[in-house]
Amino acid sequence: MAVEVGQIVEGTIEEIKPYGAFVKLESGEKGLIHVSEIANTYVQNVADHLQLNSKVKVKVIAKKDHNKIDLSIKQVDENAAVTKHEPSFHHRDSDSEPRERVRSFEEKLSSFLKESSERNSELKRHNEMRKKKGGKRR
Repeated sequence: MAVEVGQIVEGTIEEIKPYGAFVKLESGEKGLIHVSEIANTYVQNVADHLQLNSKVKVKVIAKKDHNKIDLSIKQVDENAAVTKHEPSFHHRDSDSEPRERVRSFEEKLSSFLKESSERNSELKRHNEMRKKKGGKRR
């Protein structure tokens, strides 16, 4: 039975390359997990995350010409979090600090721009004070 896009299936890692891993699915078809679809973190070396002949759960994310199948491990994990209805949290360095929800890129960008603007204002004020106190130091 052929796999369909969106389906979550099991497969076996058959080959590891610098750009991803080839997986033989239970249906007998082969697909590729691109390096960007292995984990939610930066993957420098595929072999650090996957091992030959190991079983993996993958999501079929695309089917292309010539029986090419794109797979994702990362999206299986995202689906699991959604179906379990567990909130996404990450923990800061210290146990005494409160947990913080994972922010979207837009929220992070907005926060960065605000902080950057505040730092620039402080720097301008500092430089103006130096000018008033007597100019440049040598």
